[in-house]
Amino acid sequence: MLNDIFNILLPQMALGVFILIQLVLSMILSPRFYKFSRLISIIGISLSVVLLSTVQTEPQYFGFKNSIMSDSYTLLFDFIILLCGFFTALLSRSLIRSRKRNAYTFQAILLSAVFGAMNIVSANDFITLFVSIELLSFSTYFLIDSKSIFKSFTFNFFCINLLSHSASLKWQGKLFLLISRGLL
Repeated sequence: MLNDIFNILLPQMALGVFILIQLVLSMILSPRFYKFSRLISIIGISLSVVLLSTVQTEPQYFGFKNSIMSDSYTLLFDFIILLCGFFTALLSRSLIRSRKRNAYTFQAILLSAVFGAMNIVSANDFITLFVSIELLSFSTYFLIDSKSIFKSFTFNFFCINLLSHSASLKWQGKLFLLISRGLL
């Protein structure tokens, strides 16, 4: 059982470790070492791609009481997501250069978005899917507003929190209507 969970989540665990490394380095290092942030993200995504090749696909693996799964389609889409994250980290050179003080935080948020997208692909039940979508949406909101997020963090976090709760209430309302009509 533990081996199956470790087998399924090994690439995500590697990304999680590199997210924590980015956050710790953002507190320790000075802004003049901003170039290492992009390198750390690229190494983390590359390690996840390598670890993705070690995940077994046959038969379908389930973990955490069937809340996550792994099969060949999951690995294909995880690879596509990691490839997009790799190219995004490569293309963020000028953005990182202009925001030297927040380079590590930006890369940590980028890795969190990749982590959330990979968990969406692996989700096998509604709660895991919902948590993964929320992780991806928070990361995406922060990346979209990365120009001003560090200037007025409290206001932006309030707006993001308001948007996410309104979106979840909208989906809960639609789910209630579908259940009440017997369509689900």
